[in-house]
Order: sequence, then C-alpha cells, then structure tokens
Amino acid sequence: MRVLCFCLTRTRTGKTDIRTPDERVRVSRSRKWRISNLRSMVAVPLPGVLIVIAVCANAIPFFYGQTLFDAPAVTAAARPFQYLAIGALLMATCLAILQGRAAIDTRSNMSWAIGVMTIYLMFNSLVSDLPQVSTLYSLIFGTVAYAITVIRLRPDAWERVFKCLSAASLAMLFVFVMVKDREGRWYGAVHPNFLGGWLIVQASLIQVWRGKIKWLGTAALLVIVILVDSRFSFLAILILIFSTELLRRLNSPSRLMIFGLVCGLALLIVGGYIWSILIGEGARSAAGGISGRTERWETAFSRIAEHPFFGTGFRTSREEFLTAHSGIITLWEELGIFGAVGFLSLFFSRMAMLFRLSMTSGDMATRRLAIVFLGTLLAYTSPLVFQPNYMNFGDPIGILILLYLFTSLPTGKHRNRSRIE
Repeated sequence: MRVLCFCLTRTRTGKTDIRTPDERVRVSRSRKWRISNLRSMVAVPLPGVLIVIAVCANAIPFFYGQTLFDAPAVTAAARPFQYLAIGALLMATCLAILQGRAAIDTRSNMSWAIGVMTIYLMFNSLVSDLPQVSTLYSLIFGTVAYAITVIRLRPDAWERVFKCLSAASLAMLFVFVMVKDREGRWYGAVHPNFLGGWLIVQASLIQVWRGKIKWLGTAALLVIVILVDSRFSFLAILILIFSTELLRRLNSPSRLMIFGLVCGLALLIVGGYIWSILIGEGARSAAGGISGRTERWETAFSRIAEHPFFGTGFRTSREEFLTAHSGIITLWEELGIFGAVGFLSLFFSRMAMLFRLSMTSGDMATRRLAIVFLGTLLAYTSPLVFQPNYMNFGDPIGILILLYLFTSLPTGKHRNRSRIE
C-alpha cells in the first residue's frame, strides 16, 4: 500500500519545507529547465553572436527620431547599420571556415539554387534599366546567401543562436515601445509597416522557445500589432502560430484533434473581431483601394507589359521610387516572368524540404528548427503580397528570411516520427 507522506526538511534559511516528494521533483525540474534555458543563451558560438549582431543592427535606426515628422532621420541613419549587418554576416562566415565546418549531412544545402539564381540576376543586369545597381545587388545577394550556407552549425547550436537573438531583439523592442511616444498608428518616427516587419521577426524567433515564454511573448506581440494596426503583420503572425502548432501535432492524431477543436472554438469567439481587423475601414479597406495599393498595382502592371520576360532589372523599382507595394508584383516587374518563376521555385522547394525535415528527421532539434523555418516562410506570404520587397538586405525581416531560406540543416539518416513537444 502506497502511503502519502510529507517531507519536513530544513532549508538554508531555517524555514521548514513542507512538500510532497512529487512537488519537490516538479520544482527541481522547473529549476533545471530555467537553468538550461539560461545556459542555452550563454553558450552561443562566436559565429552565432555575429548573426545576432547582423539582425539586431538593422533595428537600431528605429530608435532615431521621436515623431512621425522625423521619419527621414530613420531612413538616413539606416545605411551604415545595413553595412554593419552584412559585414557581421561575412565575419561569421570567415569564423565558421576557420573553426571548421560541422560534420553534418547537408543535403538540404541550397548552394545549387543560389548559384542558379545569381547567374540569372547577373544576366538580368545586362538588360536592366540601371545595370550598375542591378549588378551590385546581384553580387550582394550571391555573397550573402552563400555565406549563410557556409555557417554550418549543429542544430542545437542554431537553437541557442536563435534563442539569444530572440532575447536580444525582444529586449530592444520593449525598450523601443517604452521610450517612444505613440501617435495614432506610429511609434516614434517608425512607419507602422516597418514596425510590423520587426514584429513578425519577434513572433518567429519566440517560437524557438517553449511553454510560458513563447505564449506570453506572442500575446505581447499581438497587443502591439493591434495598437499599430499593421494588418499584414497581424495576418502573418496568425499564419505563423497556426502553421507551427499544426506541424508540431501532425504526427499525433489525438493532439491534432484537440488542436482542431481549440481553433474552431477560437474562431467562434474572436473570429468576427479578427475579420474586422483584417478587412479594414474607409480608404484602408479593399473597397477603398487598400491604402492606395490598387492604384500602384495597376501602374506596375503597365510597366510589366513593357518588359514581361526579363523585367526592368533587380532593385530598379526601389531605386527609382516606383515601388508597387507588393513583393510579388515587384518580383515580376524587376526579374520578369522567368526570374519570378525561378525565385518562387526556390521558395517553395525550400518549404518542401523543410516539411520533409519537420516530419521525418532523426534529430529533434532539426525538426524543431524546420517547423519554425517553415512556419515563418508560410507567414512571409503576407508581407510578400502587401509589402514592397520580396528580397531585402536592409531590415530585420529581410535578413531573417535569408537565414531561413539558406541555412544548412542536417537531413539525418534515420526517420523519426515521434511527436514534438
């Protein structure tokens, strides 16, 4: 017969500790979990530290200026920090080469895709309206993308890197929100759409964590998104949460059923409110032109008709201030139908690769990373449709998407269909 007894022990403070053995085990495990999370942030390899600097550097210009009239100051301050971000990535690559690459199976490497895309971009520069600009950015793309593939850390090391990046970037965001005044949709001198992109980065990185940290952080980010009324980022975060949680449960029918019931209940309770945020009002609604986007889209399609096959040249619309305010349309306009098909093929082939890793990889850390990467790329379809850039080297979300597209993950030799916590 099992007897439930209380353990009376003296603590270091002299107080009596009255807990059951099970309670003491749970407290011990909780303490070990907190210590392991702290260690995981501290034990970041040096190339990972430079990656943290690269992503966070692009958010520093957001702290310039105090009101929306100071917005030009943010743009003026951005270029040096963009150079710093690219320099940090290249330094991380050099360190990774000097330290030796991790002995991992990298069949998920995207080097072949980078080579094909860079060759096409260089050819596209020959027919570009601004050949020097297109050539420069083509070389930057090839260099940065290939540099990312060279940084072949082990999956558990990548998890530590992204946890450290999450903590650093989230701290920057909360400091920003506290020190900047909010005027309508604006925080300080930062346009709501720029801030929305930063919030997507935070929501993606917070998915690397588990338990209370992840859900409290996600809830706080959703509150900020609603305050700035950035609909594309609100939609992206919803897609991110749904897709990552769904992927974590695909191998467990019982958990998948519970997840479906919870999602259905949530839609019944807050579905109307979510729809009202997404649909907008007045000039920001679909009937009102989505804040002038429909007019820009029509103008962009007229430019596409002049160069349908090879486009006007990589980054030309951005340099000429003719942005279509849609990454997909800008992609077609700049790279033509051949370049658009090539880029989207790269994008979707990467997602297919990540899906296979998330379902069958023998390494649990690889599976967790693949789920976060895949969920973020799915969520990126929202800014890809409603924001100007399809590929950017000068903001936090642009650097993060490049990392998720080109980071080499081990495929593993053994299949593992156990569930992910």
